[in-house]
Amino acid sequence: MKYSDKVTPLEAYQNESCDLFELKEKKKEIYETITSAVGAEDPVIRERIETYFDYFSDEFARADILAGKYQTRYLNASVTIYALSAIAVMAIAAQYIFHLPHMVGGIEVGAMVIILLILLYGNKVGWHRRWLDYRFLAERLRYGLNVAVLVGKGSADVEKSLALRWVGESWCLSYFQQIWQARPKSEPVEGADLENLKDQLDKTWLNDQLGFHERKHKRASDRHKLI
Repeated sequence: MKYSDKVTPLEAYQNESCDLFELKEKKKEIYETITSAVGAEDPVIRERIETYFDYFSDEFARADILAGKYQTRYLNASVTIYALSAIAVMAIAAQYIFHLPHMVGGIEVGAMVIILLILLYGNKVGWHRRWLDYRFLAERLRYGLNVAVLVGKGSADVEKSLALRWVGESWCLSYFQQIWQARPKSEPVEGADLENLKDQLDKTWLNDQLGFHERKHKRASDRHKLI
């Protein structure tokens, strides 16, 4: 699925609009997550969290919201297509089995036309491509926020080389790299503060993501059992 030829993917992303209330709630959720561990009460850790939260949170929240928006649209379109496909098959089967009027076959034709329109429109606006791009960007920003809290200014060159090794060319990586390189400067954390910070990120970042995937696994398992 492609973006419009008139704008670049980055321009399309920057032109996206977000509800201000939803953006505020998402930032609140991010802040509560990253400060949820006991270690966040340490003044040194709290100051670093505040610094990098202020820098990353707007872009992170926005990318996360937009990824969810296009995920919902793409998945809803997919469910609609499958439902219409089933309706089309049932309509033609019912016509054949019960010798219904030929106009019943119009249900199949109508369903197929709607499916085609959904596919054409979805391909034109790029629901799937935008979902993947914005989710990838959001996850890079999640990573950037947490790693910046840990390492401070660090080395931007190392981050770029590791990212490109796995993904290749991507506007998301280029845009994230700009954000990453311009992050606020701070001195590296050492000693006991470093251990506290590592424990903090383990609980608020890694455990948070582990819990998310466990919940997704449980929902998928429950759906599988239901089917």
